[in-house]
Amino acid sequence: MAGLLVVVVLAFSVLRAAECRAALATFVLILVGLWSITTTSRLLEARGTGRAHLLEQAVLTDEIKVVREEALKWLRANPDGPIPVDPSLRPLVAWALRDVPTVRYDTAAGGVPSARLLGEPPAALGTDFRADRLVVGYRSDWATLDLAPARVWRWVIGRQDLVDARPYVILVVQPAGE
Repeated sequence: MAGLLVVVVLAFSVLRAAECRAALATFVLILVGLWSITTTSRLLEARGTGRAHLLEQAVLTDEIKVVREEALKWLRANPDGPIPVDPSLRPLVAWALRDVPTVRYDTAAGGVPSARLLGEPPAALGTDFRADRLVVGYRSDWATLDLAPARVWRWVIGRQDLVDARPYVILVVQPAGE
C-alpha cells in the first residue's frame, strides 16, 4: 500500500494535469482488464462446482440430481400422494422438480408423517423415518467480504475467494425401509 502511495505522489509531482488524467485512465483500464480476465477464468474453471465466486450468487452441485431422483421415486410409488417440500427450498429445487406434479410447497412440511424435503431438521423424526443430509449447493456469504490488499492479491494470483462459501443443505426424510 505504501508503494502505491509513493507512485501516486510521484505521478502528481512529475506529471502535468493532462498526463495525470491519461495515467489514471490507463491504470483503470489495466484494473478492469485484470478483473475481467480473473473473473472469466474463475467462471470457466468452476464448471458448477461448489466454490463461491463474485459473479455467481449460488452454485448447485450434482446432489440436486439425487433430490430429483428421490422425488420421482416417491411419485412412482404413490402417484396421487403429495410430496411436501419446505417453501424455503423452492429457489433451489423448483427447476429440478418442475415435472413432478405432486410437489407441494407447504410451511407444514416438517410435521407431515410422509416422505418430504426439508430445509431444517424436524423437531421429532420418529423411529420409522430416516433423514439423509445432502449438500446441494453453495452460496456466497457477502457478510464475510474482505477487501484487504493481501486478500485481494491472493484472490487475483492464488485463486482464493474473497467471500466464504455457505452450503445449501436439504434433508430428504423418508420411511426407514426405503
